[in-house]
Amino acid sequence: MTLDASGTVDPVAALRLAEARAGNQAGEQARTSSGRPAAVAAAESARLSAGCACVVALVVETDPAALPALRVRPGVRAVEVAPPGARVGALAVSPLLPEQTDDGRDPPETVGPVPDDGPVPAG
Repeated sequence: MTLDASGTVDPVAALRLAEARAGNQAGEQARTSSGRPAAVAAAESARLSAGCACVVALVVETDPAALPALRVRPGVRAVEVAPPGARVGALAVSPLLPEQTDDGRDPPETVGPVPDDGPVPAG
């Protein structure tokens, strides 16, 4: 679902729909995978189905001039900028772990992906 400045799409409804889609996709991955990927997908599906208060990432298409205002909004921890013309389905988003915070540097520290080898949380 695409949100735009016209106000014709309710952002809360769009987020709920995205959560449902993500939960369904994770459930399907849990059923069709095995090993660690299946366990991670099952935990993700369970938490999304239970209505967790979590948003890992949002993909936003906007004018580059709007990025400084987006970066300072409450609750925004990181902004990754894709190259012009990038397809949404081709993007990979690296979520921050809770312990990855702004260290006060200017410019802020760049945080990259971390190993995905920790214990799988219970659903």
